[in-house]
Amino acid sequence: MLQNSNAAKVVMNWSSGKDASLAYSIISANPDYKIECLLTTMSIEHNRVFMHGIRENLIDIQAYLMKMPLLKIKIPASPNDELYKKAINDTLQELKTNGINTAA
Repeated sequence: MLQNSNAAKVVMNWSSGKDASLAYSIISANPDYKIECLLTTMSIEHNRVFMHGIRENLIDIQAYLMKMPLLKIKIPASPNDELYKKAINDTLQELKTNGINTAA
């Protein structure tokens, strides 16, 4: 499929599960969007994805096989709301400076 030169650059919130995989597949098939990277949140203490508890090395393998850069936001296992929001917002602001203005 040809990519639209005006395609929106997307950061894909990646939980490593089946729903994220389905969303990735659907968005990737749409020429109006170009997924630039995956984004996940992980606990510092356990090196596991918050959503499904997947180990860091497994999510690294997923990203490698998908040929996608993987951004990891590492925060404490039980972050307060302020810390979580700041970590997410800081990362999204950095992505915006790189022209990625859409999240899925």
